[in-house]
Amino acid sequence: MSDLSPNISGISIIDMPKATKLFKLVIKICENILKFKGICIMKIFYNSDYNYYIKYISLIFNKVKIFKPNSSYSNSKEVYIIAFKFFKKF
Repeated sequence: MSDLSPNISGISIIDMPKATKLFKLVIKICENILKFKGICIMKIFYNSDYNYYIKYISLIFNKVKIFKPNSSYSNSKEVYIIAFKFFKKF
């Protein structure tokens, strides 16, 4: 499970590259240590790269769900990707 989050400035041109870098880091960790049919849960922030995140993670996991915890503020862009059945290593 990854609950990583960049320091959010509120300026999307600064925040989005940081969030994407963390996403790619978590994927790299999955590719290196996750076992076949493993599960990954990671925090992401809804932004213009959201569809990229979902498409990319769908290439290496059989099933992907999006979850927004009740404890998250309604105006927060924080969501979690829950990815099941890791199957592909690049």
